[in-house]
Amino acid sequence: MASNSDVLQFYSRAGFMTDPGKYHEEFAALPRDLAGLCKTIQGHPADQRRKNMSAAMQAMTTANPLRSVGPGISCAT
Repeated sequence: MASNSDVLQFYSRAGFMTDPGKYHEEFAALPRDLAGLCKTIQGHPADQRRKNMSAAMQAMTTANPLRSVGPGISCAT
């Protein structure tokens, strides 16, 4: 069984799918605390798209709760 320090060391490094590669300096500049990271992310274009999609999905489900997922997907693109 792995020790706590082994587990922490494993999860403290990027893996194949999460390695930022040449963008590692940009990630290093991000805040280390949760509040600072949330403040940085809020207002980012990806966050705004998520908010727009959530509003569109809410409007669709309020008008017709049995709609298919297709219209919601088209809002995200």
